[in-house]
Amino acid sequence: MRDPLDGLDGVRWDLAWDCERDVDQVPMLLRLLWQGDEQAVDRLRDRIALLSPIGEHVSPATVPAVPFLRRLALHPHTRDRVAVVALLIGIAKHCEYAPATLYGEDMTHVGKECRKALRVDPAGWFGTLEHSDRSLRRHVLVLLAMVSGSIETDVRMWNLLLDSGTRELIAERAVALAYKEAIVQSDDHLRRRLENWLLSGPGVVECDEVRAAWDHLTTPDPDSSLSRIPYWIDDGDLTAARALMEDRGTDGESAVPGE
Repeated sequence: MRDPLDGLDGVRWDLAWDCERDVDQVPMLLRLLWQGDEQAVDRLRDRIALLSPIGEHVSPATVPAVPFLRRLALHPHTRDRVAVVALLIGIAKHCEYAPATLYGEDMTHVGKECRKALRVDPAGWFGTLEHSDRSLRRHVLVLLAMVSGSIETDVRMWNLLLDSGTRELIAERAVALAYKEAIVQSDDHLRRRLENWLLSGPGVVECDEVRAAWDHLTTPDPDSSLSRIPYWIDDGDLTAARALMEDRGTDGESAVPGE
């Protein structure tokens, strides 16, 4: 695979200060992250996605850091890929809610550039959605729901739901689709509930959050009376997927090992 830090030295970091107003720490910390430093992600968070008493901040250094973080998250040799995806999720949130200024500088354009960088090639994340690491899969689903804005990605997500090979994969993809709908519709209660399940919930599929996700997807939008299910999805296929997810073994135990 390509070196995830290829091109790092070509960035004008001297023009991209971080949340501490330094210009040399972010590239150094990206190198330490790639070398396996356990503290690098937390230190990077303070530099490019800072949560302070007055708000959630991004900085000019956040924009060029995003492509390298994305490559690190996708590279199998990165030590803690989940932590890197979690940092990208934090950046995505900060882009939406960050104060308009930092140290008196206008940050509006920085937020827009960050959002653009986060939306580059969302299809690249799909290879992780079959990974054996549950936490990695689910963190990526949260990130995709937050940054994806293309019809192509939506089609692929719905097709993945219908093609899922296990009950757990069906459940988490249904939750991810409902989570994205909740973001679009500004349903903060449902969004927080489903996000918490994806980021820290158990592997079991028989729970209120999963049922709430399915009910949300299969119930027409009350404001428009329109179905939330895309027109290209056959209702029978979706019903079959839910039935498969809810199926249990004859002994009453989960049909999927580990649940």
